[in-house]
Amino acid sequence: MSSTGKIIGIAIVGIIIVIGLGFAVGGSDTEVNESTDSTIQEISELSGVVNIGLILPLSGDLATHGLENLEGSKFGVIEFNKHLEEMSSMDT
Repeated sequence: MSSTGKIIGIAIVGIIIVIGLGFAVGGSDTEVNESTDSTIQEISELSGVVNIGLILPLSGDLATHGLENLEGSKFGVIEFNKHLEEMSSMDT
């Protein structure tokens, strides 16, 4: 790769990082109002099954990472379900 190509690549990456930091620091311009409490209450009363899909490399050069991510995702689901059970036992 030529030095000009490297400089252009570094510049593009730098611009992307600066834009990302701008969004992270700037946040969103949404306002918090009184309806937030009712929204939270409505969400907490939801029930049912939530399907989660993953696209992971389970074969090829990145299969090791895909398997690690798959097992981590399964663990996360188990832990979150435990958390939900604890929350529902606290409500009663």
